[in-house]
Amino acid sequence: MKIYWSQFNLICDIIHRVMQDKSPIDTEIATAISAPKMGSKDRKLIAGTVYDIIKNYRFIQYITNKAGGKHENERHILETYCALHAIKYPDDPGNYRPDPDEVHKIQENPDIPPEVRYSIPDWLHHHIIKNGSFDWPEVMETLSGIAPLFLRVNTLKCTDDELATHLKAESIDFDIISPHCFKLNKHQNLSRDAFFLKGMFEIQDSGSQLISTFTAPSPGTMVIDACAGAGGKSLHLASLMNDKGVILALDINPKPLNALKSRAEKAGVLIIKSHLYKEIKLADYKGLADQILCDVPCTATGVLRRQVDQKWRLRPEDLHSLLHTQREIMNQSWDLLKPGGEMVYSTCSILPDENHLQVEDFIAHHADAHLMASQLLLPQTNGQDGFYMAKIKKRTN
Repeated sequence: MKIYWSQFNLICDIIHRVMQDKSPIDTEIATAISAPKMGSKDRKLIAGTVYDIIKNYRFIQYITNKAGGKHENERHILETYCALHAIKYPDDPGNYRPDPDEVHKIQENPDIPPEVRYSIPDWLHHHIIKNGSFDWPEVMETLSGIAPLFLRVNTLKCTDDELATHLKAESIDFDIISPHCFKLNKHQNLSRDAFFLKGMFEIQDSGSQLISTFTAPSPGTMVIDACAGAGGKSLHLASLMNDKGVILALDINPKPLNALKSRAEKAGVLIIKSHLYKEIKLADYKGLADQILCDVPCTATGVLRRQVDQKWRLRPEDLHSLLHTQREIMNQSWDLLKPGGEMVYSTCSILPDENHLQVEDFIAHHADAHLMASQLLLPQTNGQDGFYMAKIKKRTN
């Protein structure tokens, strides 16, 4: 494989904007590969290289420094990456040109600290070491890998057997890991798949699917999705409810809610009513909801395999701000719940601050709250992303 000057310079520019300017990697990649004359191989090379470097940035910096380069220099970073992966690249005016044998020897050093090898920021590493109660080195290793691809059968349109037959006909290798949840054994681009286009299945992590099944909504009830986003969980809840009842999908951003409307139409879902918070009066829904799902904004530390730039944009002060937002959402949602109703609190985080400690604090301040069940999903368990979920019942007296 070979990288040409134009590609080399473009990759370096993207890395700089993502790491120094904290620009979202998806935005930068999309902009960079949107040139009409750029071929599919070039797009794949640029996107794959940038994602891999950002994901392993601290480790590559470490190797660069040990091999005689400057760890803050994007060009040296890219040269180290090329040496690690046997990629030919243009002559460097800075004359770094690392020796591949040397960088591989540094890479294989067993004494490299795990937070360096798996590219975890120091503050986050020490925070989890201090507060976590799980095997953090194992979680780090898992989060450094490639996230599996999971499908959720839309039971309003399709059965497990029908999807299995279709995937076999398309020569797609898979396992059924639970009812309506398929795990692909190789990544596939399914955006043009006939069943996908007809809304027969959704691409959704198995851990995310478990949040909806944990919520366990009943047909004919009223459910509020307090942080609906693009509605992956709203759609799953509708499927579990046999499209009977009402799901009020709320969010502060219009773009994902617009996406939810088109996704719901494709999925054949009729019970989702989506609204921006500013469009409704929450007081009109006080005490009406049978269930509320609060899938709150969080640090996303359970999905670092997918959001590879998140760990570099996240700061300690962001955690404090998120904790405040999470408490506000829970308190606001609690007022909408009827006595005897249930609130499900969930995150895609593995930090105790955002998970069981947040729930314990909420219950301590609400005499009518009772914790029914909780669960922490770690990514090394079944291949799913890291999630937390807790079900809290509102007492009737």
